[in-house]
Amino acid sequence: MQIILQEDVKGTGKKGDIIKVKDGHGRFLVNSKKAIIATPQALKQIQDKAGSEAHRHENAKNDALTLKGQIEKTTLKFTLKSGKDGKVFGSVTSADIEKEINAKLQSDLNNNTAKIDKKDIVLKEPIKFFGTHIVDIKLFASVTAKLNVEVVSE
Repeated sequence: MQIILQEDVKGTGKKGDIIKVKDGHGRFLVNSKKAIIATPQALKQIQDKAGSEAHRHENAKNDALTLKGQIEKTTLKFTLKSGKDGKVFGSVTSADIEKEINAKLQSDLNNNTAKIDKKDIVLKEPIKFFGTHIVDIKLFASVTAKLNVEVVSE
């Protein structure tokens, strides 16, 4: 029996896989709504869905590449208080960077659709030193932008 998996099944396959199984196992998977029987119509529907998914994936990647170009031209400037000996009071966190980059994207770059989440900002620890720092932002699976963050004294 040939079936199309509707969800991941441990030891059998992943969602969308077209596999050949014994009749008893196939009936169990179909009855438990974890698979459907691989009819010609179902196979055509899966192929169409895979094509549209690939197209949507490609569009999302192109949008991420465009956003990467905009982000890499941008420099965020943060002003922190400092002590007499130049020690920084406070730090710049990924939440601060998220707020500023989203505001910058909406105002300066006229990009209302793009939103950067603080989970996408790769910052091992908050920035606690003055100067220019480069921060990675994950935009897509294989697209990472480098953002310039400048921290200056008040």
